[in-house]
Amino acid sequence: MFLPETEFGLPPIRDEGDIPNLVSTLATKPDAFVSGDKYVQTPEGRECLPFYTPAEFMQRLGSDHVVTP
Repeated sequence: MFLPETEFGLPPIRDEGDIPNLVSTLATKPDAFVSGDKYVQTPEGRECLPFYTPAEFMQRLGSDHVVTP
């Protein structure tokens, strides 16, 4: 596990490659961060950002926003 030293208050990050995305996301203070990455979806991560899996986010949006082919 990689533990970056940043001023952004990142949780422990398992994949160094996720750092640029997470730092950028934290800087913008989003209403939602949608990711299927299991290494990002941690309890510690959810304390820092409003993380959602794609399914959770679609459920949160409601059925009128679901696009079906």
